[in-house]
Amino acid sequence: MKFSVNASELNKALAVVSKAISPKSALPILECVYIKADSKEHKIFLKGSDGDFSIITKIPAIVYIDGEIVCQVKKLVDIVKTYSEGNIEFFVDEKNVIKFSCGFNAINSDVTLLGRNAMEYPPIETYPQGSIRLSSSLMKSLIKETVFACAVSDATAPILTGMLVEISSGIIRFSALDGYKMAIRTEVIENSSDNLRCVVPARTMSELLRIIGIYEYDVFIGTDDKKIIIDVGTDTQIISNLLQGEFINCEALIPKDINTVINLDTTELTKSVERCALINDSISSSMVKMDFEDDTLTIYSRSEIGHITEGMKVQKSGEDVSIAFNSRYLLEILKNLSDERVILEIKNRTNPALLKPVDSDKYLYLIMPVRYVD
Repeated sequence: MKFSVNASELNKALAVVSKAISPKSALPILECVYIKADSKEHKIFLKGSDGDFSIITKIPAIVYIDGEIVCQVKKLVDIVKTYSEGNIEFFVDEKNVIKFSCGFNAINSDVTLLGRNAMEYPPIETYPQGSIRLSSSLMKSLIKETVFACAVSDATAPILTGMLVEISSGIIRFSALDGYKMAIRTEVIENSSDNLRCVVPARTMSELLRIIGIYEYDVFIGTDDKKIIIDVGTDTQIISNLLQGEFINCEALIPKDINTVINLDTTELTKSVERCALINDSISSSMVKMDFEDDTLTIYSRSEIGHITEGMKVQKSGEDVSIAFNSRYLLEILKNLSDERVILEIKNRTNPALLKPVDSDKYLYLIMPVRYVD
């Protein structure tokens, strides 16, 4: 196999596929990247996988001799990223020895790296491009504003380590919850008659968010049996197993009969809660208490290292109320809000509270209160 490829493009492609590669796989071959050179398409194909999650991408190349090789990804990434300009020429001999060279700034560099037979690499299927098309900006917003609410690990309810993706009647909705907080993000999408309902692992969505940040291409979504297929542009495809099981009915968790509605400045509230979080010296003592009386919010936080009290003006309707939250969970929500003002709805101090936009229904956040003794 022999080909020449732009160093910058190769660096970018390796950064993408390496996101699917586990450094400590039960199958050592999956710690490697698969590379194939195709003279008909004038491209090289790169694949990375951990068995459940795979990324395939292709980049233009001058291909002299077709072929395929598997290489330890970390060493290849570390070496290639030292070349930031020019073309790198790869040659693989019959013993799977990879020789690559690059000439730049009057310096000639030649490197030899031992590869492995590509026949050892498990086959990874490719799929047709999905029919659901979303802009990169919309997909980034949908993921960023919900993925933080997925459970990190939950042996009793593994389904919560993913997010529910639903498309129906031109509406797309992402939902996630972990037992302490819940996020629902909704958007109208044009020219879509497709219906979809599946639970996608949070890791898949987090890596997709990073890849979109690299390429900024439109995203195409499709499903096949128990997999979701996500194309970023025309040259990168993500294939992920879906989580199986019934997702929790998020609508049933939303409290009714709200007694207090508060309109708050998002930035002011975020800064106050951040200062309270600095006083909290551990997750177990990260409580922030809020007293809403007339048009004033008073925020308290106390720990073994100190205490803080802050006040701010708010717009309140309904009953005066006191409620407490975990400051870390509250900040995770507040830092994902793009609106200048937010509505906080409270039934009482023992029921979940809701945060939502002032003028739209594009997102809804729920946060569980922390019980306290007066």
